[in-house]
Amino acid sequence: MADKYNELNPEQLRAVKTTDGPVLVLAGAGSGKTRTIIYRTAYLINEANVDPFNILIVTFTNKAASELRDRLFSYFSINPSHLWVGTFHSICLRLLRAEYTYTPFNSNFTIYDADDQKALLKKVYKKLDIDKDNFPLQAVRSLISKRKNEFLLPEDIQYLKDEGFYNRNFIKIYTEYQKQLVANNSVDFDDIMLYTLKLLKENKAILGKYQEIFKYVMIDEYQDTNIIQYKLTSLLSKPENNICVVGDDDQAIYSWRGAEIKNILDFDKLNKKTTTIRLEQNYRSSKEILGLANVLIRNNTTRHPKELRSDIESIHTPVLKTLDSETSEAQYVVERIQGIGSEYNLKLNDFAVLYRTNSQSRQIETALIAQNLPYTIVGGVNFYQRREIKDIIAYLKVIMNPDDNEGLHRIINTPVRGIGKTTINSITNFAINREISFDEAILRVSENDSLSKRAVKSVSKFSSMLKEWREKSKFINCFELVNKVITDINYLEKLEKSSDPKLNSQAENIKEFIASTSQFREEFLQDNDTEPYVEDFLNSVSLLTDLDRFDRDTDSVNLLTIHNAKGLEFKAVFVVGIEEGLLPHNRSLAEEKDIEEERRLLYVAITRAKDFLFLTHAKYRRLFAFTEASLPSRFLREIGVNTSYKSSQIETPPNPKRKRKVAFKVAKPVEKEYQPGEMIFHERYGKGMVISSNGAGDSKVLTISFTTGLLKKINVKYVEPV
Repeated sequence: MADKYNELNPEQLRAVKTTDGPVLVLAGAGSGKTRTIIYRTAYLINEANVDPFNILIVTFTNKAASELRDRLFSYFSINPSHLWVGTFHSICLRLLRAEYTYTPFNSNFTIYDADDQKALLKKVYKKLDIDKDNFPLQAVRSLISKRKNEFLLPEDIQYLKDEGFYNRNFIKIYTEYQKQLVANNSVDFDDIMLYTLKLLKENKAILGKYQEIFKYVMIDEYQDTNIIQYKLTSLLSKPENNICVVGDDDQAIYSWRGAEIKNILDFDKLNKKTTTIRLEQNYRSSKEILGLANVLIRNNTTRHPKELRSDIESIHTPVLKTLDSETSEAQYVVERIQGIGSEYNLKLNDFAVLYRTNSQSRQIETALIAQNLPYTIVGGVNFYQRREIKDIIAYLKVIMNPDDNEGLHRIINTPVRGIGKTTINSITNFAINREISFDEAILRVSENDSLSKRAVKSVSKFSSMLKEWREKSKFINCFELVNKVITDINYLEKLEKSSDPKLNSQAENIKEFIASTSQFREEFLQDNDTEPYVEDFLNSVSLLTDLDRFDRDTDSVNLLTIHNAKGLEFKAVFVVGIEEGLLPHNRSLAEEKDIEEERRLLYVAITRAKDFLFLTHAKYRRLFAFTEASLPSRFLREIGVNTSYKSSQIETPPNPKRKRKVAFKVAKPVEKEYQPGEMIFHERYGKGMVISSNGAGDSKVLTISFTTGLLKKINVKYVEPV
């Protein structure tokens, strides 16, 4: 056992052996943090004699949790089923199901995804007579999510009722939405953590029970935690406070989904006698690549100081390439993929093209298609969000949770079985008049005198299947149940018989779903020594993302946003569109903290590369129907001004009329305060009028209406008075 710990560097070993009290491990990109967490867990169990059941390890992805379990077993023969290992949502879900008697729900509650939420909100809007133009569904759903991540239920924001039309109606929507969720015995994704925290804060006995269980707490990717996650871990780690948080504030890129960077920045201030350990030895990238990353991130002021180092030498210098347009940029990327792949014998899946926004993938895709090169958009449409897959999942949810009215309405006539809108309305009215659930109204269809004999027959057949599936689900595993449901409704057979290629493709997806169920059963059986039932499978599926299904064995070029690239690594990385307005994004120009997050985004992108790194920007880029001139990102200027690399090592296109100094023009200090109505001049867009301003000093952003008809938000440093 001692030999295994010799594989660690001194900083990793210190993190492994520092077990008591609060520990902050600042783990830089590629510094082996996963290995450190695994070895620390093994050390607690094998050397400190801690019961595995008393260890809680929280990861941010299901894939990371699975990898941790696998490596604990393969390296140290530790049975992962004895540990509490999983994402925040999976741990909280396990706790909620166990303690459901203290919640508004039954133990078989359903988890609603984004589509389920929107469908429920539409019904709420109809009931409350809400205008969708005034309250866009997506905006309201996002605001509900934000409030829940701030630990605020409808009753907690009633004081906002008197603060305008929008707040008053939002509270009505939020209140009714939450009421409907409870009526359907369902929760949305944010409820899982919210109700867990609510339970622990309001029930001292339950809190004490889990504090007694969790003697040692480890949190991975701590820089990505939000308010609720911070409060949860703070509560559960008491009173011993043996909490170890691992993360990197330089990779905090998720503020838009509620992550609070201050959780990691202030950890040592909030926890007295914190031991801080820095993992700065990088095992992924070459010295040349890390040189760029270090120079870039030093420009951020809100961070824990750290400097990544590497022993990996490389003959491949990072390349900065300026192209004429987004089309030539895409062609350049594809040409380099073909050239490098051939010269250095790299596979297509060794390459990744990273971009700030999803829309940037189109030109790259077009160029790859033109050369017949396969590609995968990582983190695109979630496999489990495909219509045919959601249909089968809806069947499973209804089997488990009879109160899931949304699910019942989805499956009652899918596939088509002669139960139309008139019949469904009649069943709904029967349920309302008898004050029973929609599910019970289906089961008691023979009592519904308003239905035709044909309709009663169709509904009776459906209800009989429901009864049988629910009975079978008590003693057959999830794989067997999925096969039975798909067979009983002839779903796969109908899709396969169609001559429509789209339906044939859906059939292939159904087969893949069956295969994924089989794989889940095998892995669950191995980890838990017991068969998984429908509840276990749905718990897993409800928390999956498409990134959890990312297959590195597929030989295709990887296209993905920088946000989706976090945690991944590739031999060759192209970061495209490094321009003002894209990276940093236009929406992030108002405040310095947002600029710093954009800088962290580029830092994350750079540190995904192992051997080859290409940074590109275009002189012109088409936006909507217009082609506009583009400015190189200020971040490129920061690298260019501060890096020790000679200009000959940065590849630029031959253009004697335009020297590199011009491309990295330094903005003038702000000397004038601009007021709405004043005319300004911008070197790219020309003359315009200031409409409004936001921020102060060098961070001020002006909203400008240009004479060309364009409306832009631009930092005050880049305009001049007329």
